[in-house]
Amino acid sequence: MRQLVLGKRLRHYQAGEVAKKLRSATPPVLLDVRTLAEFRRGHIAGALHIPVQELGRRWRELEGFREREIVVYCATGPRSVNAVNILQKRGFNAVNLRGGMKAWQAIQNE
Repeated sequence: MRQLVLGKRLRHYQAGEVAKKLRSATPPVLLDVRTLAEFRRGHIAGALHIPVQELGRRWRELEGFREREIVVYCATGPRSVNAVNILQKRGFNAVNLRGGMKAWQAIQNE
């Protein structure tokens, strides 16, 4: 199923793609949209944290990253899809990490 935001297709990256991009010369910004408790239990190194339920009022904190790609993740995906929608509507280049933290942890154990 395709997801559309303002006529644009919602983009997704697999965890391995994100890992590769993080090693590049122009790594993306990582945004964790889980709860504070989830974030404190563990997150991807260097990730920013704004819970999805606060993103509607806190998105301006990301203004300094408007020219960069923002990879958004949650635990398994639904909250980050919502967050990507919020950010894309405000003109950010936001992409969903398919499978979220669960997918990221799976590739760390390979």
